Amino acid sequence: MNNFISNSNNAENNGYNLSNELLIRHKFDLPGRTISLSVNTGINRKNTEKNILSMNEYFETGQSSLDTINQQTKQLTTGYNISSNLVYTEPVGEEAQVQASFNVNLSRNKSDKKTNSFNLISQNYDDIDSLLSNEYQNDYSTMRGGLSYRYRTDELNISAGVSYQHSLLDGNQFFPTKHQTGKLYKALLPNARVTYRFSESSNIRFNYFANTNPPSISQLQNTVDNTNSIFLSTGNPELKEEFSHRISLRYLNTNLQSGSSFFAMLFFNYIKNDVGNITINASKDTLLPSGVFLQKGSQLTYPINFNYSYSIRSFINAGFPVNFIKSNINFNTSLNLNLTPGQVNEIINYSKSYSIGQGIMVSSNIGEDLDFRLSYTPTFYITRNDKQIDLNKEYFVHNASAGFYFLFFNKVFIRSDFAYYFNQGISLDLKREYFLVNSSIGIKLFENNSGEIRFDTFDMLDQNRSLNRTITESYIEDRTTIVLQRYFMLSFVYNLRVFGG
Repeated sequence: MNNFISNSNNAENNGYNLSNELLIRHKFDLPGRTISLSVNTGINRKNTEKNILSMNEYFETGQSSLDTINQQTKQLTTGYNISSNLVYTEPVGEEAQVQASFNVNLSRNKSDKKTNSFNLISQNYDDIDSLLSNEYQNDYSTMRGGLSYRYRTDELNISAGVSYQHSLLDGNQFFPTKHQTGKLYKALLPNARVTYRFSESSNIRFNYFANTNPPSISQLQNTVDNTNSIFLSTGNPELKEEFSHRISLRYLNTNLQSGSSFFAMLFFNYIKNDVGNITINASKDTLLPSGVFLQKGSQLTYPINFNYSYSIRSFINAGFPVNFIKSNINFNTSLNLNLTPGQVNEIINYSKSYSIGQGIMVSSNIGEDLDFRLSYTPTFYITRNDKQIDLNKEYFVHNASAGFYFLFFNKVFIRSDFAYYFNQGISLDLKREYFLVNSSIGIKLFENNSGEIRFDTFDMLDQNRSLNRTITESYIEDRTTIVLQRYFMLSFVYNLRVFGG
């Protein structure tokens, strides 16, 4: 069974975001005794107008049915937030400090979405579709108080504490029906930080903190998005907030005499009540309890809470100088793992995606007038699913780049950048490799070279494109996008250099 869809849509968006911060801090005569108050505010507004014209053909045994969608959606999304944080510190001896904090946060987001179908009689978009329209307001407020203890010496810096958070999530739907959802959450949020300095050039850092994340208004709003009429999506006003534990470990060692360095990082994030997606595939014409009608072969996706998800990221970099070419060479290795839950009909699937990358970069250290850079990073990706094994995939992505800069006669300069991308294992229907070359030539101006006139050529080979792979619990999507390609630019640059004597 195959369905056919011809879809044309366009959208216009306009809006703004404004934010500011006010900080007041006072130090008392006693060293280590301080008090500070910070206040943050923000507002946002987004206005969207979208038109959809879609012709859909649904095939069944021996027959087909046609469905045409011609509609206009206008959506206004507004919001504001205000938060304040009061912090008081008190010394305990010469090397320790106690900190007390109290935080209050309030945010309100409102979405008014109206979808109208084209009226053949009036020849206007004035036939409102209540299933695709929604007016929703989401209020989220938190109060958090905490205590922490900090101990500091020349080598060791330790802090540990815990906060109690009381949060209220209040959702109100005003259209097409009135509905209210109120949720109260209480949580203990521990935190810990440790920094140990082995020497002036070597240290290790450990960080842990717990945090909550409320669902967004788009996730809570239960109006249907039919931009693609075969793949519908909607929200879920019954979502709970996520609770995450984040751990990071970093080690740094540098040798100033030899110029070598070593850096290692490990990051772990565990999310309880993770917000993921459930997908309902219609094997026959189905009317869901929410009132959404699914044609045979179409699907509906909406968010729900799963027990957990987690991600692990690691990165190692080692660098040292190569004197005979007056350059530095760096080797870096990355290992990543993501576990993502999802559900298709009644089956819960856990998708694990792994990536292993090994890179090398050579960067020159010749001088200010001559500079070059070479790098190459192959990355191997693996996807494994415990239920939908047909989505298991492996593929390579190769990235190489080079850069060159040369200043001569102390006034004229040339610059060139080169990038190469190639993937091995992604769909053969997509363009799997491209070259990107940018170059420029310019002249330095004025006595101290503070100004310059430069002529740039971007994407000289006219090959620039975007290729993305999206891995979910129910499908893998390869998507290529034609982006801004070859263009030229003439520019004047002036650097303001004011340094105190």
